[in-house]
Parts: sequence; C-alpha cells; structure tokens
Amino acid sequence: MLKHLLKNYKTIALNSSDDFGYYSQLIPGCFYRLGTGNIKKGITSGVHTPTFNIDENAIEIGMGIMAWLGSSLNFSNK
Repeated sequence: MLKHLLKNYKTIALNSSDDFGYYSQLIPGCFYRLGTGNIKKGITSGVHTPTFNIDENAIEIGMGIMAWLGSSLNFSNK
C-alpha cells in the first residue's frame, strides 16, 4: 500500500535534530516528513517565509501514509 502511494514521488532519507529521538527511546514511535512543495506548480518557498505555500495534493498522500502506518504497525510493548 505505501509503495503504491509513493510510486510517483521521490523519497530521501534525512537526519533530523529533534527531541523525537529522545521520546522514541521511552515510547515506541515513528517519524516522517511530508514534503509539500511542487516545482512544476511553482510551490518552492521554504517554511517561515512570506511566500510559503503547500501543494494540497500532499494532504492526501500524508493522510494515506498516516492511515497505513496506524493500521500496519504494531507499537505495543508486548
């Protein structure tokens, strides 16, 4: 399912500096970043800029990933 959602999109691995790493040592979790830019549509500004915008098609992708993660991953401590 996830490969189907992402088949037309470039995926890259990124390192992050965030408190999430600490939290996930205490509580199982999952972290991902959802890109919301679209060069073809001219949506290229970074966050915290006056021209920031998102490609609203990313919302569907993000919701699909969240639904897949929630239904597929087992976060129990058992």
